[in-house]
Amino acid sequence: MTGLNITAQQQIPNSDFEQWVRDTIYEDLDLWETPNKYSKNTKKTTDRISGNYAVRMETVEFDGDTILGYITIGDIISFEGGIPFTVSADSIKGYFKYSVVPGDTALMGVAYKNNLDSINTIIKITGTQNTWKKFAFRVDTIANPDSLLIAFASSNGLGQQFPGSYLFLDSIYLSSSSGKTIPVLPNFNFENWTSYYVDDLAQWATFNSLMPSLPTARDTGDAYSGSSALVIEQRPYNPDDVPGIVTLGYFTENGIKGGIPFTDKPAALYGYCKFLPHQPGDSAIIIVYFKKNDSTVAGGRFLITSPISSYTRFSIPLFYSGTPDSMNIILISYNNNALLFVDSLNFYYPATNIHAINTEKFTLFPNPASSIIHIGFPSGCTYPVSIRLTDLHGRLIKTQTCVDQSQKEITMDVRDLSGEFIIQIQSAGRSISKKLTLFY
Repeated sequence: MTGLNITAQQQIPNSDFEQWVRDTIYEDLDLWETPNKYSKNTKKTTDRISGNYAVRMETVEFDGDTILGYITIGDIISFEGGIPFTVSADSIKGYFKYSVVPGDTALMGVAYKNNLDSINTIIKITGTQNTWKKFAFRVDTIANPDSLLIAFASSNGLGQQFPGSYLFLDSIYLSSSSGKTIPVLPNFNFENWTSYYVDDLAQWATFNSLMPSLPTARDTGDAYSGSSALVIEQRPYNPDDVPGIVTLGYFTENGIKGGIPFTDKPAALYGYCKFLPHQPGDSAIIIVYFKKNDSTVAGGRFLITSPISSYTRFSIPLFYSGTPDSMNIILISYNNNALLFVDSLNFYYPATNIHAINTEKFTLFPNPASSIIHIGFPSGCTYPVSIRLTDLHGRLIKTQTCVDQSQKEITMDVRDLSGEFIIQIQSAGRSISKKLTLFY
């Protein structure tokens, strides 16, 4: 009987790509147009006059530009769009508060149009109003309108804009001095918002949250093992494409940086991939590197330049010039609509690379073996327990998982195998490995 010590071999987070998280990317105001798909600077707020919410628009710096917060129905300058509206209301009322940076101007605008005529009224707001205040402004009208257009903005979209200007609104409505009944504006009290989500890969960085309408990293049921795998593709977008990149690091203007803390020295990275190019010349790559004080001490890559129609094992051997303090993996599909599938990433640790950290014992017997092996678990073991049998090159031969806490032993049929193998047992993020000799 052979006793095995639990070891602290470091592993790849979410290496089987089974864990995905649903992130709220932004909330948008129903029935109005906002910039939230891009800059997320028009928000619902519980600082309100009535109901549950009001709307808050703020001018912000975003991606090198100054972006005003706004809500619109149609375009009050070009008179495009709008909603059907056949009654002329000559004032707009509601509640607001604001703080407009000196030199800037917040705006309200109302416009009417029909087939023959159009008119707009633009109301300028400056200064500061720190508490809610009722407003009422006169607006110009036309006879027999067929459409209404309306807009509010935290800055002047036609002039200079300053970050920090903001405008709150609640309970807006149109009225007529002649006493005519005026239709209620869509979502006039800003109560109704829709949340937009993106499914993103847990513990990895992707571009999904930046472009939720064009996710470049997706969950697929077309997996090598388990129920999920990762598929990556670069997506076409004007003026620039959205990169098909996934990494354990983070994205900067100067490329990918960082990684995860890592001090072990595995002998290889291996996993399973397939590649479906969109056109000849498409390519993909899998990169791994280890660094010490931001200097590379080990690394390698697996370049794919031809189709791989079914999951195929790849391996990247690793050789070290020092002990690392961090590790990063980068997965890239370089060309638009070319699909890179990746699953079951693992580091290979030779049996001689094991160092014990506690005295809890698993048992493996017999060893050598010819037909059946038994792997016993200690009391207090954390479930599930995963058993992996690999060859000396890290290729997966068999795998079993125990989830029943009353089960203290797994048996594995190895009668069809002969030679030297590695048995690896994983429990609660820790793993142990031992060389196993099998014969017919």
